[in-house]
Amino acid sequence: MGKPIPRKSNIMSQSTYTSVVLAQRPKALIVPGETFSLKENPMISEKDLKDGQILVETLYLSLDPAMRGWLN
Repeated sequence: MGKPIPRKSNIMSQSTYTSVVLAQRPKALIVPGETFSLKENPMISEKDLKDGQILVETLYLSLDPAMRGWLN
């Protein structure tokens, strides 16, 4: 494993986070503002967790061109 990546702020201290949601499956081209939508969500904390649940922070996310085909 490599060195930890230094971050300017702790995302877990925020009260909300934004997620990108597939609003409708694309028929041909991806249309900005129609294919995907942004959703504001409340941030959960350790005290919101139930027994057996864990809270993780994603540091890396991969987007692959093959995902375009998976939307169909």
